[in-house]
Amino acid sequence: MADNNKKIELYALPTAFYTEDAPVLVYAGTLVMDRFSEKVSVNLRLRNLDEREVIAATVYIQPYGPWGEPYPQEVIYRYNSLKVAHDQEFGGKKLIPMPDNNVRSFQVFVSEVTFGDYSSWHNEKAFEPIGRAKPLEDALGGEEAAKMFTARYGSDSCVMPLLEKEIWYCTCGAINRNDKEKCYNCRRNRDAFQKVNYDTLKADARKRADAEKQEEENAQKKKKDKGRFLLKIAMIILPILLAAALIFSTVPPFLARREAYSNAQTLLSAGKYDEAQEMFLQLGDYLDAKELAEKGVQYQKAMAVFEGAKKSDPSVLPLIGLNRNDVPDTEDLGMFLYGKAKELLEPLGSYQAAEESVKEINTAFEEFEEKKILSRYNDAVKLLDEGEYLGARDAFLALGTYKDSAEMAKEALYRRASEALAFCEENKTRGIFIIPSNDRAVKSQVSMPGSVLTALGSDNVYQLKQCFVRDGVEFTYEEAPSQEGFIPVCEAVAAEFEALGGYKDSKDLAVRAREAGDYTYEFYQLLAAGKLEEAHRWLQDYDDPIPNRENYADWIVTYYTYCRRWELTGGDALLIPYSAGIMDDKYLLAFTPKITIEGDEATLHLGDDDGTYSVELKADLGSTDFIYQPDDATYFTVYINQINNHFIYSYRYVADGTELTICEYQPAE
Repeated sequence: MADNNKKIELYALPTAFYTEDAPVLVYAGTLVMDRFSEKVSVNLRLRNLDEREVIAATVYIQPYGPWGEPYPQEVIYRYNSLKVAHDQEFGGKKLIPMPDNNVRSFQVFVSEVTFGDYSSWHNEKAFEPIGRAKPLEDALGGEEAAKMFTARYGSDSCVMPLLEKEIWYCTCGAINRNDKEKCYNCRRNRDAFQKVNYDTLKADARKRADAEKQEEENAQKKKKDKGRFLLKIAMIILPILLAAALIFSTVPPFLARREAYSNAQTLLSAGKYDEAQEMFLQLGDYLDAKELAEKGVQYQKAMAVFEGAKKSDPSVLPLIGLNRNDVPDTEDLGMFLYGKAKELLEPLGSYQAAEESVKEINTAFEEFEEKKILSRYNDAVKLLDEGEYLGARDAFLALGTYKDSAEMAKEALYRRASEALAFCEENKTRGIFIIPSNDRAVKSQVSMPGSVLTALGSDNVYQLKQCFVRDGVEFTYEEAPSQEGFIPVCEAVAAEFEALGGYKDSKDLAVRAREAGDYTYEFYQLLAAGKLEEAHRWLQDYDDPIPNRENYADWIVTYYTYCRRWELTGGDALLIPYSAGIMDDKYLLAFTPKITIEGDEATLHLGDDDGTYSVELKADLGSTDFIYQPDDATYFTVYINQINNHFIYSYRYVADGTELTICEYQPAE
């Protein structure tokens, strides 16, 4: 910027200006006039609040005339070729010309910022006024209070901490965005100064200043008294002179000890613990100086650190010979200070309230650990709710026996398996194979033919992806898996449930998963329900291998012959009701049998049409020798006479097979 002697300042922005989420702050701005040319210009000081380097910025300036009237056209100015690091200023050496020499004030906002990575920030919102941090002496009302502040809160303190909307000024002078809890420069906590009692600090400063003033007055008075005393000695006779000399040899050391004791107390009150301890040590057995040197000073220091720990106040770190940079960012400042206070208090035993304070510290540690582990637990729950099942499982396992962490680790895998089971039960999964991963660092692998992808549709494939996507999954579309380890998806889901043991209904869900993967399950269900015609159609449509396919085809055709409508043509019409336990004269004139097949056994069901009674005859699968034996002496059989195509129901003795009676039915018209 040009020589200040050549410029006249016409106007200065009364505050800094900022808007939410802006990467730069308009820290100051002045309107100046050149003494010779009378040209009017604006000079701005902007500060980069972003961690990225700023390489360009555009500002809009609204000029105003002498009577506050706005100019119709704003001034747009772009700062180019910048290399501005975090919390560094720019613009201070640039003069931005105004439309004419009558401009007398202005407003400004930043419309665009370009960063070193060539990303940019754009803005159309007005910048609003915010305060600037004041120097400590101005903010606290004097040099003594400023000294007291730096003594307590760090020698690098230079400005009064200030929280302003979206930014905060640290006492070290750095400016931080409000989303940063710690100062980027000195690592102080943003909230450390919110609970500082500035009235007490000012009062302590005044007390210290008064003590120093009193000490100076005492020194002057002592000097004058000493002069008068020497003058009197010169005028007194020799005996009195000798007596006075004796007094002089005893009283001054006493006065010196008393004054030293008072000074040590003042140092102790001012937080000068090391200096106070040294003075008490020098006083030896004077009053309680020895006790104060050995325990009192350390207790006072410990309690100061203890109080600082409650507020996570970094200003107490110098008391133990440290600064903010000595505490790692990964360590909580309050807990660190509690630990240091405990180290100071424990050797003091029962001195004053040392033991009670140690108990408080231990409670604080326990509460902090409880809060920390609860936070980790809540983080694990969040991972679970967001579908990061393996991450949630690992997080819960890391918590050990805390609450229900062991159960929740199982819950994470249970939920993943449940999502996959829902997919398996809702879709035909033949041809889909998987290598499920139980390691967060390894993705699950899914293989399926393109034809299956087409048949499922994108929505259903997306459903399968969602089961594993948070944990990582890769899909390969090929006719058959090209690597070892792939298993059918339903089998993999069943295995995941089985690995959970007795957790919830995992065993039942494992069975369901296998049933969903048993693509012949529907066929066997039709056989068990006696729906032989539907089972025959299913078998014809099913392309993949199935055990005993040809035999099942023959057996179904054979058994279906029995399952037509039959009408009585002769014999005992009471026989079938009798064999079913019906003892009254209930004739069975017509019926339609049903054959069901389960495992290696076929069952022929005979009875009336309304289902009030029935009798079941059993045969080995593939055989037509249906038998029902109600007791050791008799049994019933069924067969179809191939000559006349009649359905014969026979009652016989066990001993020799003698036929006692029969009933005979023919196909209904």
